[in-house]
Amino acid sequence: MAVYLVRRLASAVLLLWVLLSATFLLIHLAPGNPVDLMLGEERVSVEFRASEIARLGLDAPLGEQYLRWLGAMVRLDWGTAHDGRPALGKLLVALPATILLAFGVVMVRYGLGIALGVLSAVRQDRWQDHAIRIVTLVLFALPTFFLSYLAIEWLSVRAGWVPTGGMRSDQPPATLVARALDILRHLLLPALVVGVSSCGRIVRLVRGGLLDVLQQDYVRFARARGLSSRRVLWRHALPNAIGPVVQHLGVSLPQLLSGLLIVEIIFAWPGIGRVAFEAVGQRDYAVILASTSLSGLLVVIGSLATDWVHAAMDPRVRDAQA
Repeated sequence: MAVYLVRRLASAVLLLWVLLSATFLLIHLAPGNPVDLMLGEERVSVEFRASEIARLGLDAPLGEQYLRWLGAMVRLDWGTAHDGRPALGKLLVALPATILLAFGVVMVRYGLGIALGVLSAVRQDRWQDHAIRIVTLVLFALPTFFLSYLAIEWLSVRAGWVPTGGMRSDQPPATLVARALDILRHLLLPALVVGVSSCGRIVRLVRGGLLDVLQQDYVRFARARGLSSRRVLWRHALPNAIGPVVQHLGVSLPQLLSGLLIVEIIFAWPGIGRVAFEAVGQRDYAVILASTSLSGLLVVIGSLATDWVHAAMDPRVRDAQA
C-alpha cells in the first residue's frame, strides 16, 4: 500500500512539473510584454521601463528565468505579483470564496444526483427513468455560460428571486445572521447553475450501482425477511452502491475548486478563478503560475486521497496493490 502511494506521488509530482514548465514556457513565449500592459499609454523614460523589466526579472534569458523560477518553486517561493503582493497570498485571500462556492455546488450536485439516481433506478425503464436521463444529459451538454446567463435572466432579472452576482450586497446587513443569509442568497444562483448542470454523472453512477446491487442475494434475502422496500433500498442497497460516488467526489472536488473560473467571472464571484483570469489579462506571470501550481496540487492531493480511501474500503484493491 505504502509503495503504491509513493509511486503515485512520484508520478504526480513529475506530471505537475511538466504542466508547470509548459505553462511557464507558453506565457513567456506569447507575444507582448507585461511591462507595456502595466504602463499602458503612459510616457515613461527608457530607464524607468528597463528598471520595471529588471524588477520583474524579465531582463535575463529565458533559460535563466526558468531555472530561477524552478529554484524558487523548490524553495516554496511562488513569486510576487505586479502589485507587489505575494502571488500565493492573493490566491489564499480569494480561496475561501471559491471553497464556499464549491461547497454549494457539491451540495446541489450530489444531493440532487443521488435523489434522481435512486428515483431513476426504482422506476427503471418507466417514463420517469427516461425523462431523468434525457434532461440531465441535455443539461450536461449545454455550455455553462449559456445556463448562467439563462438563470440570471429568468431567476434574477425577471423574477427577482436572487441577486445577479457578487458575494455580498453593497450595503451588508448589520447582524451576523443577516450577513450569512445575504451571502447564501448570492451563492444560490451560481451553485444551482453548476450543480444542476453537472449532476447527470452522479445520476448515472447511482442508477447503475443500485441496479447492480438490487440483484444481489443479500438484498433478496432482506426482502424475504419481510423488510419494507424503502428500508431495503436506503439501509441495505444504497450504502453498497454509493462507492463510485465517493470516489468521484474525491477526484472532482479539487478539480471543482480550480475549475469554477467561468462561473466566477459571470457572477462576479471573488474566487481564485477570477483572480487567475485577471492575471492572464495583465500577463502577471507569478499569479498565473501560482494559480496553476495550486490547482495542480489540489488535484494531486485529491487523487491520492481517493486512492487511499478506495484501497481502505475495498480489500481487493489492497491485495492488488500489495
